[in-house]
Amino acid sequence: MNTERQKSINFFRTPPCNYTCAQAILKGFQKECSVSEEEIDAFIEFRGGRAPEGVCGAVYAANHLLKGKGLGTINEDFAKEAGSDKCFEIKTVHRFPCPDCIVLADRLVEEKLEKSNK
Repeated sequence: MNTERQKSINFFRTPPCNYTCAQAILKGFQKECSVSEEEIDAFIEFRGGRAPEGVCGAVYAANHLLKGKGLGTINEDFAKEAGSDKCFEIKTVHRFPCPDCIVLADRLVEEKLEKSNK
């Protein structure tokens, strides 16, 4: 993996763009996964539990990236650490904050990409 890659958390709620969790994941892997600015902009709608089935936006974006590479999802591994992959449950039941979700999703994507490159 590119050691010069900026981690996704660096883009979360940071001016000038103030990216959401889903957007931050896409931005963090923009070069490695050939993500356009338009695609990042479109993912604004998948924040705060608005991704399909109430999945965390960071998880949804991570799976989107991995699908594009022909890789499996991170839902199960994510839920093992965060308590769930559903935004509402993560926030209210497990009290796992959004920045931690982004760091976790970023790490899981990076691990899957590294394994696929071996």
